Order: sequence, then C-alpha cells, then structure tokens
Amino acid sequence: HRDLHSFPTRRSSDLHAFKGASANVGALHVAELCRQLEALGEAGRVYGAAQRLAELEQEFARVKNEVETQIAKEATA
Repeated sequence: HRDLHSFPTRRSSDLHAFKGASANVGALHVAELCRQLEALGEAGRVYGAAQRLAELEQEFARVKNEVETQIAKEATA
C-alpha cells in the first residue's frame, strides 16, 4: 500500500505543482484536495491522508474523463 510515512516530505512539491495546474484548468476540487494534503504534509500529519488521496485519485479520474470527452467532441465538430 502507499508509503504514508514518507508522504509529508516526499510529496509536498508534487502536490503544490499539481494543485496549481489543477486550478489553472478549472479542476477546483482537485486543487482543494491537493491543498488539504499539502497542509497535512506541512503539519507532519498522516492521519486522513489516505482518505484524501483516495478522493484525489477518484476526482482526478473524473476530471480526466471530462477532458477526454470534451476533446473528442471538439475533434468531431
């Protein structure tokens, strides 16, 4: 399973970049989940990280599907 004990230090810069990119394309819930995970990491806490990470994965899949659908629609228009 995920190595949550290295989460606070290892994932901070990745989360920060992903948060910004998500906000730039309008995926605000993804950005918010990244912000929450970033805050947990900064506080050195892992409690709640697994749940938020699972939510982030699910929300990212939903956004990815929406983007792919939109691209397909625009390609056929």
